[in-house]
Amino acid sequence: MLSCQLNSRPLSKVKVLTQCLSGVSSLAIASFSAAGDGSNYITAQTLHVNGGMYTV
Repeated sequence: MLSCQLNSRPLSKVKVLTQCLSGVSSLAIASFSAAGDGSNYITAQTLHVNGGMYTV
């Protein structure tokens, strides 16, 4: 199960992306820096957060 709190930076410096994952009944919240650091992003099948990859 993914943690529902992956934010590691102040909210003023991130925008929070919420994605409901169908079929897994999971709620994933990923942190993205305003400038974008490339380590946190989401694709059609995977969620990449802090070096971890989670398959949808």
